[in-house]
Amino acid sequence: MQRGVLVTAEPGDTAIDAMSAALSGQQTQMSALAQNSLSKGAILYMDGNYDAAAQQFKRAIALDSSPDNVSKAYDLLATVHISQNNMDPTQYGGYYAMG
Repeated sequence: MQRGVLVTAEPGDTAIDAMSAALSGQQTQMSALAQNSLSKGAILYMDGNYDAAAQQFKRAIALDSSPDNVSKAYDLLATVHISQNNMDPTQYGGYYAMG
């Protein structure tokens, strides 16, 4: 039973290059959307709308799982929980433990 097919390609292959460019562009777009969510969340936080800010920070994590983005988003999310005086780790997945 054949489980998969190994496809090899040379760097100059047009289809491979096009797919690589598309994936790179999609990653860049997701990163930009995540940054937008972080910015929106920060504005909502400053306006005192903590629940909406937390949702934006969680959205940023879902959009871009790069270490830099996730670190920023979890830091901001922890700040929201501190502002809400909500330090029960069962309520926010123990974000503070990421240190």
